[in-house]
This record gives sequence, structure tokens and C-alpha cells, in this order.
Amino acid sequence: MAEIPTSEALIDQLGSQPNQRALTTFLRRQERLWHPGVVRVARSDLRQAERLADAAVWLAGKLEDDCCRAQSLRATGHVLLIRGKYSEALERYDEARELFRTLGREVDLGRTLSGGVLQSLICLGRYDEAFTSAGQARAIFERHGDLLRLARLDSNIGNILYRQDRFHEAIALYERAHEQLARVGEPQDVAAVLSNMAVCYTSLNEFQK
Repeated sequence: MAEIPTSEALIDQLGSQPNQRALTTFLRRQERLWHPGVVRVARSDLRQAERLADAAVWLAGKLEDDCCRAQSLRATGHVLLIRGKYSEALERYDEARELFRTLGREVDLGRTLSGGVLQSLICLGRYDEAFTSAGQARAIFERHGDLLRLARLDSNIGNILYRQDRFHEAIALYERAHEQLARVGEPQDVAAVLSNMAVCYTSLNEFQK
């Protein structure tokens, strides 16, 4: 998705769309309106992220587009997850994943399963369901050869194992994730998995690592 343009440019581009289909396609591409943009904004300003998520829900309703609805539901779920409202977040993620499944958007389905659904289930202590979601996501990413998301998934599964005090299993996944993320990930991916590794090594009393 492309970055949203300046206000003046956005007005010009909105006005130049020849029909509803073109308008919907254009708005789909405005990253800050949907889940990726909300995630980025939430790192620094949760209230602004919440307003963006609300706007996305409203806009998706106006567009009557199921893909936009799914993206807006995932964005709302992310805000609820950060606010600690895990059950409500999971409801939104579940609605989003069913829409993605119906639309045949398999990678988006996998992203929802491996991200918001998995994190919500972990926070709720529903580990068996979390492992099931992780397995479904892994199958999708393996089919698509998505090495980045497979590495992120390893890190997230490591978080489940850590919460279950299965530290050696967790560190094995963190290390595998780190090896892959160092090649294909973004800096925040590497930083997150290194932080997880440090906490896990501390639990193993391996302070030198």
C-alpha cells in the first residue's frame, strides 16, 4: 500500500477517480487508513491510532467493501489489544479472518492468525488455541514461501513456549527467528527477538548470553 498523500493532493486524487470501483481501489491503497498505518501510529500515539481505526470502520461501511471491512476490523483489534481488551480484540480479529477467508486472501488470513489472533490468545492464556492458529498460519506462509512472516511466527511461538516455562524450546525458536530476521527482517523485528532472547536467557540463568 502507498503512503497517503498530502491533504491537497488527496482531494485532487479523490476528485479524479472516474467511478466507485476506482475510488475504492484508491482508498484501499491509503496505508494510514488501514491496519499497517494504525500499527505504526499506535507505537507513538494510541489515541490517534484509535481515531484512525474508527475512521477506517466508518469508511469501510461507506465503501461497502469486504476487504476494507476486514482491514478496518484488524485495525480496531490492534487498538483493543494494546489497551488490554483481549477478548474484544479477538472478536474483531475473528471477524476479519473470516472475511479474508471468504475473499480468498490467504496471506492476509495468515497475517491475522499469526499476529492479532495469536497475541490475543496468548494474553488470554488460551495456549492450545494459540498453537492451532500458529500451525494454520505456518502452513499458509510455507505455501507462499514467505520467509519474513515465518521468522516472525517463530518468535511469536517462542513467546507461547516462554509463558509455559519451556525456556529451552523457546530459545531455540528465538534463535532461529533471529538468524532469519537478521537477513530479511526490519530493524524492529531484530530488536524484538533480541529482547525476547535476553529475557529467556535470564530465565535460564545464562546471563553471559
